[in-house]
Amino acid sequence: MSFTESLEAIVTRNGNGLLSVAKHWQRVRLSDVATILNGFPFPSSKFSKERGVPLLRIRDVLRDRTEAFFDGDVEPAYFLQAGDLVV
Repeated sequence: MSFTESLEAIVTRNGNGLLSVAKHWQRVRLSDVATILNGFPFPSSKFSKERGVPLLRIRDVLRDRTEAFFDGDVEPAYFLQAGDLVV
């Protein structure tokens, strides 16, 4: 999905009020206050149930554990740290 309209135009048009903010808030771009990292398509051929690093998959987001492990090289940027927010 892609937008043909700028974000500023969408917010300005805001007909239903869902994009409104409190008058004392400042609107900022997410990239100005957070590091954004998209998911990565780890090859399923290296998935494991018992060895490798824990792998957070979509189905695990609401659980307190994962049952998938990845037995291969992983970029350090993809390791979750305490306090990270997963969306």
